Amino acid sequence: MRGLVLTHADLLSEPVMPPLPLKLCAHVPGYEMTVARWSQSGYDEHLSAVPFPSQETATYARMGFTEPKREQARLLGQRHGG
Repeated sequence: MRGLVLTHADLLSEPVMPPLPLKLCAHVPGYEMTVARWSQSGYDEHLSAVPFPSQETATYARMGFTEPKREQARLLGQRHGG
């Protein structure tokens, strides 16, 4: 997911990078630190320093799909949903 955000940020509809994709990207290095601790037998931590925004990401992705599809239908002169 981080790769998608970083390589396709130009496709986001917002004029600036929204907080949610930034939070998603921050989650990854937080988890990388946890994995690095594991390699040194530090198994007391199991989570990223930045929690994964699962519900927020699902909502954001859903809106990021439905809104452009609605606009596409409008531009094509079609009614949304049918």
